[in-house]
This record gives sequence, structure tokens and C-alpha cells, in this order.
Amino acid sequence: MVYGTRAKHLGSFQVRDIPCPYCEQTETQQMSFFGRYAHIMWIPLFPIGKTPVAECTHCKRTYRKAEFSERLRLIAGELGQRVKSPRWMWAGLMIIGAIFLVSAVISGIQDRLPKDPRAEMLQADINAMMAEPMPAYDSTSVVLDDLMTMMAVEELRPETFTYLTKVSGEKGLVLVNVPDLERLESSARPEIMYTVEMIVGTQDALADKQLYYGIMGAGAQFMLVKTPTDSSYARYAKQALLYDFYGPRPPTE
Repeated sequence: MVYGTRAKHLGSFQVRDIPCPYCEQTETQQMSFFGRYAHIMWIPLFPIGKTPVAECTHCKRTYRKAEFSERLRLIAGELGQRVKSPRWMWAGLMIIGAIFLVSAVISGIQDRLPKDPRAEMLQADINAMMAEPMPAYDSTSVVLDDLMTMMAVEELRPETFTYLTKVSGEKGLVLVNVPDLERLESSARPEIMYTVEMIVGTQDALADKQLYYGIMGAGAQFMLVKTPTDSSYARYAKQALLYDFYGPRPPTE
């Protein structure tokens, strides 16, 4: 199984003068302790208890704690305290803890690094995206909205798309948010970029511009990014490629 529980022998002890519940002989009883632990993908997560099992050395019958006499239960309790779960049974939690620790350290380092103001400029443009662009302010987005509504498959719900295009000098920015983009197979998603490029290519407002395209999915997460010099098509595409639209990064103090 990918996940579940397993048992591991932890140790054994010889117990004398305890009658066997089957043959009633008082020869030595061997008490063994097995530790159970939870696992995922065969990686131990944490121990979940110890189970004692007794075996009569005379009749060779094995019996569990439910069949122990009161005296044997007391002995099992005392012996069980001597048996410790090995550290490797905690390996999964240790790994998870280490991941959280490393993530916290990386996050702390990133928080101390100077912020790129272009990221805030891009976020401001994302916040300004509209589902029904106004011709007076963004004629290219109006065309994108009209044609994408006709050309996009219904499962993407084109009525939920939002758009923004803008020009800065010799550069043009095209942003499209397709909230249900993940419904498409990853191999089919680039078709959205091709469609957007084709539509934008018919618009005089962005003719002869260096174009920066960003197409987002749910949560405004970029999944398709294309610039004049690079591209990133992935579940978490590199939105930093779009920063060059806003110019070079200002020098840090």
C-alpha cells in the first residue's frame, strides 16, 4: 500500500513462573514487543504504539495482550517502558519539519531582499483587468473579448475571461486571465497563446511593438508567458519575464 501502518520487532524478554493460558505450564514465556508506525510511500511518519505478544516455550502457542493474565499485563507494562521506538520511525515528520524550516529560512531571506518595483506595476495592471473592456480606453481588449468569446471552447467559460492591453514606448503588454485554463490538457494550453497572438496581430494599436504576453489561470497565476526574447509555459510560469515591459530594474540603494 502507498500508505498505512506497519510493524517492526522492537525487542524480546524472558518471563518466568507465569502459567501458559493453553498448556498451563510455568516454563519460560518469551514476551516480544512490536512497534507499529504510520507510513506514506513506505516512508515512516511516526510510531503509533507498541504491542506485546507472548509465546510459551513449552507448547509454542502465541497469544496477545487480550489473553494475558493480570500479572502478565503488569509485567508487560513494566517491560514495555524499556522498549523505545527507534528514531527512524519519526523520519517522515523529521523530513516535513526540515522542509518547513528550510521554507521559513528561504522566505525570511526573500523578505529581506529588496523588492522589485516592477512586480507591483504588473500587479496593478492585473488588478485593472476587465471582463468587459471599454473601447475608449482599451480597443484591443475589446476585440480580444469579442473574438475569444466566439473562438474559445465552452468548457473554458469565455464570459469569465478578463483582459488588459497597454503600450509603453516601443513595447506592448497583453494580459489575459482564463480562470478555467487548467481544464485544458497542458499540451493544449499553448493554443490559447496562439489565438491571442493572432488576434493582437490584426490590431494597429500594437503593430510593430515588442509584445509581452501573459496568460493566467485560476488565482491570477501565470501559466503562459511570452516576450520578445523568452517564454515560459508551465503551471507556474515565470511572470518576472514580463517585468522588462516596465523597463530595467531600478538600482537598489
